[in-house]
Amino acid sequence: MVGIQKEMPPEIKVGMLEKRSRNKSMFTKENYKTRVLVLDKLALRWFSGTIKDRGPERGFIDLVAVLVVEAVQDSLLGGKHNALQIVYKYSGDNKPITLYLVAPSKNGRDAWVSAIRTEAAKNDAHLLGLYHKGVYVPKEGYNCCHSSDKMSPGCTKSLHAPAALVAGPSTPTNLSMASLGSGHHVRLSTLLVDTMIKRSLGKSIFFVRINFKKRTFVLDANSLRYYDGDTRIKSNERGRVHLSCVVTVEPVELDEDTKGNTAFQVGYYDEYELFHLYVIANSKESRDAWIRTTKREAIKNGAEFLPSYHIGIWSKDAKSWTCCQDGNKHSEGCRRVITQPDMKLCSADLNVSVTA
Repeated sequence: MVGIQKEMPPEIKVGMLEKRSRNKSMFTKENYKTRVLVLDKLALRWFSGTIKDRGPERGFIDLVAVLVVEAVQDSLLGGKHNALQIVYKYSGDNKPITLYLVAPSKNGRDAWVSAIRTEAAKNDAHLLGLYHKGVYVPKEGYNCCHSSDKMSPGCTKSLHAPAALVAGPSTPTNLSMASLGSGHHVRLSTLLVDTMIKRSLGKSIFFVRINFKKRTFVLDANSLRYYDGDTRIKSNERGRVHLSCVVTVEPVELDEDTKGNTAFQVGYYDEYELFHLYVIANSKESRDAWIRTTKREAIKNGAEFLPSYHIGIWSKDAKSWTCCQDGNKHSEGCRRVITQPDMKLCSADLNVSVTA
């Protein structure tokens, strides 16, 4: 069976830098490892190996989550020179995380700072106006300003980030590391939000059970996420779909859709496996709005769409699609996609592995 290999975004900048490891034990010492750093339009990634012989990916940062991209004052990072820092925070993190990198030269460091900041700005990252030019030393505090509060606001004003990015419409001008650590979620501006019903698939080696749960869905320019709770009080994030990985956004016919024709599907790739997210909206108008907006933002993110789709779902009991009774689970869809300007299509003759 052949799967569609989802291409990564084009690489904007590649280089060899030293990366300081995150200490996860009070007994481990700081250490540095040389990594291959790769910047693309959505993320900063690092790999083992060399530029010519790149090894496995060791980690990444979504650029939308970036808060600070600045140089570190020479000698303040364990005596290192030409260091830079990237502070970032995801919604599930209790506090921001800082990645420290060391470049071979001052010009190299400045080039990385400029490139990362530029791409983060394109992703609408909320860059803070203050930062620490030193590092936090346990039991001593920041070695730049001697503040003992790890979550204290920065002591140095950023001279690079445009004012509009330092404090956007939804970002308080006094946003600090402390406010971020106390529950502030760094996010793109929300495009759509609503409480809808998600069709889930219980997985077990003994049985498989379909169930439905209310979730709060949030769509921004980079991802579709869903949470416990309602639109007023969102709690734990239960999952997300990166829009660059989307291949289908279309209506779907579910037996459980008692309101009639209000359900839609989002097909997406996660590590070369195709999944389908089935959602029941509150009305046909709401369904159409979610399809239209999600598809539009996925196109902007460079998503490549399958040329056809199934309006029904795969029935495990009947071992066929409910829409066309095709007994091949991995068959091409029975309905053609209506293409839109700038929409890219995947090859239509590849078989894919489908997971509901």
